[in-house]
Amino acid sequence: MSFIWSDSMREDYWAHGYLNIQGILPPSLRRDLRREAAKGRERTRHDHGPQAPRVHQIGEYAEHIDFQPFRDYAELPELCDAVERLFGPGAKPTGEIEKIGILIEPKEHSWVHGWHRDGQVEVPPESHDDPEVNGALWERFTTRHIYNQVNCALYRDSSLWLVPGSHAQPDGPGQIQTSYTDRCPSKDEGQPEEEFEEICLDHCRSFPGNPIQIHQEPGDYLIYRNAAWHCAYIVSHQPRATLHHNPAVPGKSKFKYDWMAIRKRARERSRQGPSASTP
Repeated sequence: MSFIWSDSMREDYWAHGYLNIQGILPPSLRRDLRREAAKGRERTRHDHGPQAPRVHQIGEYAEHIDFQPFRDYAELPELCDAVERLFGPGAKPTGEIEKIGILIEPKEHSWVHGWHRDGQVEVPPESHDDPEVNGALWERFTTRHIYNQVNCALYRDSSLWLVPGSHAQPDGPGQIQTSYTDRCPSKDEGQPEEEFEEICLDHCRSFPGNPIQIHQEPGDYLIYRNAAWHCAYIVSHQPRATLHHNPAVPGKSKFKYDWMAIRKRARERSRQGPSASTP
């Protein structure tokens, strides 16, 4: 079944913060990409251990991975057309081929990457209420050519959870970052996998804002606003090879706030402790 674009897809994306373009990768391309993803998984586990969550960039393993299937993916006519219809002329499914990452399953036990917004997660949680930090973040969050992210599933993947519409909303009551904090579940030594699975699922389901679990079938191209609240629960008992990268969306912005400087100040204040004042 060939993909058919509808203008309502664009409206849905900007309203809800995600769009899953179903089954757009043909079987032959999925097969070729799976083969190369398996090489990346093997090399990543060799270099970073059995729980490594991703191949950071395929360019790191240029001697082991054939890039041609990834070029075919980036140039797939139906996908190129869909991305251009979503973002406008000149938009492409991905940027540099070498920077494509691959999300993989953990080998030893499941794990959860806690709730967060990209961008916001770059500064300590105690600075999230800082007016300067929020001003810098939200002028970026509302800029449409950035904060778009892709998960293209080569196997069935239901790892991602997301709060629809939160990409355009301030933090609500109880919406607090859990990733990289002690609020995020971690597996105790000797804890049964099934028990830890329940803890992870509860962590995903209980987040304020009516989060949803996004289900992808092989060949689905999911694009989402990573300024939205999202988390991932990845199980060890099923294969995962999901291409992870940003689309290439033309656009230029002149920002009022210097995010890099603000981020640096927020991190320095966190290191200095609660007595540090906001400039």
